[in-house]
Amino acid sequence: MRMNVSAWTGAVIAAGLLAGCAATGEYAGSNSGMQSAARTVPLATPPGVTVQLAGNTGFTLIIGYSIGKGSNQTWAYANSEGMTLYTSAMDKEPGVSSCYGECAKQFPPFIAPENAEPVGAWSLITRDDGAKQWAVGGKPLYTFFKDVEISDDYGKNVDGIWDVAAFAPSAEIEMPPGFDIREIPDANGHVLVDVEGMALYTLDVNTQRREAACASAVDPCNGSWTPYAAPVLAIPSGDFSTVQRSDGILQWTYKGEPLFTYDRDIETGFATGMDVDDNVRIASVVRYFKPQNVTYQQTPGQGIVLADENGLTLYRRDAYVYQLGGHGLRRGIEPRAVVGRDIGTSMAGCDARCQEVWIPFEAPADAKPSGFWDVLTREDGTKQWAYKSYALYRYAEDTEPGQLLGNDYYDFTISDNPQVASTRPSRMTAAGALYWIYAYP
Repeated sequence: MRMNVSAWTGAVIAAGLLAGCAATGEYAGSNSGMQSAARTVPLATPPGVTVQLAGNTGFTLIIGYSIGKGSNQTWAYANSEGMTLYTSAMDKEPGVSSCYGECAKQFPPFIAPENAEPVGAWSLITRDDGAKQWAVGGKPLYTFFKDVEISDDYGKNVDGIWDVAAFAPSAEIEMPPGFDIREIPDANGHVLVDVEGMALYTLDVNTQRREAACASAVDPCNGSWTPYAAPVLAIPSGDFSTVQRSDGILQWTYKGEPLFTYDRDIETGFATGMDVDDNVRIASVVRYFKPQNVTYQQTPGQGIVLADENGLTLYRRDAYVYQLGGHGLRRGIEPRAVVGRDIGTSMAGCDARCQEVWIPFEAPADAKPSGFWDVLTREDGTKQWAYKSYALYRYAEDTEPGQLLGNDYYDFTISDNPQVASTRPSRMTAAGALYWIYAYP
């Protein structure tokens, strides 16, 4: 049975505000130092390093169900095969490994490829045999010889010194009071927020450019941007400093760029100011890997979705049971990695007939997994991108950017036989479904 519950009903809503007009009040003195070029935001993971949920869930697509991650799971760094990475309390000197001999047989060092380069918090250390080992935050990384499946974390607490390398890409960033860092999925990374958890942005404050923009703006100098004020006794710290504005406000800066909040962000987790103007950048501190042919597409009602290079929506196939709702809401139910892997690219994921309508989102033959993106090998040997463990597809009837014509298509299983499990995701019910939903950051 096939049912389409929602469809794309209109064109993408375009933002029309000119952010350059918003910074009322000029900066005292010269603009020198304020006009920094676009910052290079470091990646959270280098190529070949993935992020997986570590810890046994105790459920699968066939025999159980869970929303989100299990209570004993944590997001952790993993190698390209998804094997959990570990750190050792014995590695006390940053960038130096103490694990050799028998230790290295149980906890093999996570060796980097020959062409690897440091990125962000990631560095390379040289072992006694000359091999390069990855380290994050100065802590050398290892796998565990008893881990065989994605999410295994059998090395945790071994000898009381080993721990899972938790995914914390912004942990090393030094901040003054009044700031926090949060993941904002629409921004594809970790972002500076104010004391209330609202996203912070940087604007181009060049006076001439701002005045030129105001002269032609439909709604000039609309006041939607509020400088993020620093206390009078604010002390610069790390990449954070202050600048005195001519209107008397002492304003925080990050890496030389003044910081603002956007009045139209209605709650935490929103970053609607990102698309207002080319002169606006969200204050990202760490960005996630994203394949070159993947874009973010704004859609009516459902926010930002993952899309291909032409803006066509990408979808995943997921499992659903009727006791637990919410999947039809904006962003629905959080992806469950173990379910995505169970569905995979096989017959349950999408067979040959299915692929006449649902087109696998192919990855290049030399694609490398990184962050939340994995590379799956299909039965015919081709590569397919997966996001948070779910294989991705296009829908053949989507022809325009932002369309969601494939959203909420169901294949139902209704049976009184408790052994029926082909598409039934829980023992709790005799009715279940596999359905298609847009993929989102």
